[in-house]
Amino acid sequence: MPRLNENQSNRAIGQLETGVSIFEVARRFHVQRRIIRNLWQCFQQRRVTTDLPRSGIRRIGTRAEDRFMQLQHLRNRFLTAQSTAENFQGPRNISRDTVRRRLGEVGLQDHRPAIRLWLTQVHHRNRLQWTMRHRRRAMQQWENNL
Repeated sequence: MPRLNENQSNRAIGQLETGVSIFEVARRFHVQRRIIRNLWQCFQQRRVTTDLPRSGIRRIGTRAEDRFMQLQHLRNRFLTAQSTAENFQGPRNISRDTVRRRLGEVGLQDHRPAIRLWLTQVHHRNRLQWTMRHRRRAMQQWENNL
């Protein structure tokens, strides 16, 4: 969803003050009506169109480091976020949650290879026998209910 910059916000407020509807202003700027309505309400309360200061920590790492991280996960689909975080070569350490967020921004996920037991021939035979026994029971129960 596009955001309005300061110039666009001032133009939108000017149009609203001249009597243009919120719907029409939103259509002209290609944004949702909610954005224009909230902008108008904030302007009526504070009489300015600038955003309030926001809290939050600075972004760790650069865009180039993020891109390198994404390429690593594209090349190796079974790379975990934990291993990427441990091998991160930046000015500060990053957490695996940060890695997951950065990958999520571009539609990627960290993957773990499935760890499962390999079934032997004995396992296969036992499973097949169990299935055949229970299939016969299930068929008998259905026949009794009909």
